[in-house]
Amino acid sequence: MDFYAIPPLISSLLFLSFGVAVFKKSKNRVVCVGFFLSTLATFWWQFSWFLLFFIGAYDNANFLVKVGYSGITFIPITLFHFFADYTGNLRAKSWIRFYYAAGFIFMVCLWSTDLYISGFYKNFYGYYPKANVVHLLFLLLTVFAALQSFYYLVFNGKKVGWSSVQGVQTKYLIAALGVYCFAATDFFANYGTEFYPCGFLAILFCLFIIAYTILKYNLFEIGVIVTRATVFVLVYAVVLGLPLWLAYGSKLGKHAIWLMLLFATVGPFVYTKLRLAVEQKLFKQQKLQLAAEEQTRRQRAMDNFSASLAHEIQNPVVAVMGRASMVRESIVNDLKGKVDDKLIDYYAKRLCGIEDDVTRVANIIKTVREYSNYTNSAQAALKLDDLVQSFLYLAGPQFKKEGITLNMDIANGLSIMGNKVQLEEVLLNLADNAIHALSDKRTPPNPLFNKEGERSSCPRFAKERAGEAGESSGDDKQIWLSIKLTPDNKILIGFKDNGYGISKNLLEDIFLDFVTTKGSSEGLGMGLSHCRKIIALHKGKIWAESEGEGKGAAILVELPLV
Repeated sequence: MDFYAIPPLISSLLFLSFGVAVFKKSKNRVVCVGFFLSTLATFWWQFSWFLLFFIGAYDNANFLVKVGYSGITFIPITLFHFFADYTGNLRAKSWIRFYYAAGFIFMVCLWSTDLYISGFYKNFYGYYPKANVVHLLFLLLTVFAALQSFYYLVFNGKKVGWSSVQGVQTKYLIAALGVYCFAATDFFANYGTEFYPCGFLAILFCLFIIAYTILKYNLFEIGVIVTRATVFVLVYAVVLGLPLWLAYGSKLGKHAIWLMLLFATVGPFVYTKLRLAVEQKLFKQQKLQLAAEEQTRRQRAMDNFSASLAHEIQNPVVAVMGRASMVRESIVNDLKGKVDDKLIDYYAKRLCGIEDDVTRVANIIKTVREYSNYTNSAQAALKLDDLVQSFLYLAGPQFKKEGITLNMDIANGLSIMGNKVQLEEVLLNLADNAIHALSDKRTPPNPLFNKEGERSSCPRFAKERAGEAGESSGDDKQIWLSIKLTPDNKILIGFKDNGYGISKNLLEDIFLDFVTTKGSSEGLGMGLSHCRKIIALHKGKIWAESEGEGKGAAILVELPLV
């Protein structure tokens, strides 16, 4: 067999078997049709080139060139069909029909004239098609279809959210399409540049990316089938391939037969063990992904409920505020001179207190509504004082409930370019982790009150309370929040607790998906991973510091200054 014919043979068979497996086993028939057609067109292209290079007969070359280009013509069309179906873009339907119609026109031109492909070149590896003027139109169609596919995929990623499972699938499909586009270098050989067409390398890498997406992110819901097939191919490639290689390369035919018999005996056991191990890991990953999706779904439902509840509460709160103000003014103005002034002042102060409390409730409602309406990812100039205030409205009640002392050191007047709701989510995630880390600590008595038993005028500033309430024990629940400007003009946000800490071998991995210091029933390990993605969107960085288990932990965030 000619060496140059082997690569297209291997890639053609891989694409055909992969496309058939997806088509037969996938539950999503709409999407897998386009994918199967694209793998079939790729198989057609590569298998035709195998025959062209292998047979090498001048009389058959012109026919095989046209057969091969019959498959090549539909590769950009079927790929666009697949990506359009995957994204569910309704406007793409008319484009799919247009591209297929254009493909059939090219086919007519290919088989009835020489305007598309006019013969072939004789190269060192064999015959190769020679492009003519209509081929330039095909190249334009290919470029336009590829750009349109990229657009649909990027639009879909933004719509579903890049951090969602479908968003991650979309990112891998964008990478696969980009890699496949490198196969277009083979077109240079159609215009007389003599080199061996290496497009098969790009399409095989593309196939690997799609296979990885199926296994890790359940692209076609056939991860188990692909896993079994992959393990089977790898095991029996060794079982059959190594003895055959020994027999062919070293002429040890007799020994190779005995080795093959040995491998064939142990092969099924090795295959079963590897398959079970890989499937167990795959099932565990899928279970975690499903749990993460369910958590996201519940969170969205809770956000909608919170927004609706806040809206319903806001109206009576505004009414109470207005009526309290009206009653206070009436008491001060209408009863002056009729009732003792001390009594008027007493009731006026009480009504002022009601107004202050209602104003605080209104601010909490406003913060809840802003946080629930997590739809806009645009960034704008943001004062960190406002960010901290909103965070305290949301997290303050939880700190009070858990008996946690919050120590704050906030530099005034700092601003960044950022999305308020996203950064609130980061702080709330850090607060949730810190609260969990402090769950085994004892609760100090009345942490939000001073030693006289009166509520502190600024209960969140625990530094001012520390001198009044006495020295806190190392067993007290404490969190330190600091925001300061670094010497190189960066914003440094520190969130530290004296909880159970982080082991040093987890400091680097704690921001990866599904990595957590909590128990399996207490968290999925997605919070810090999500924080890392948000901080990356803000062109910052986030890292963890801890001296070890039982010694507390600190999460540090660095953001650029406005």
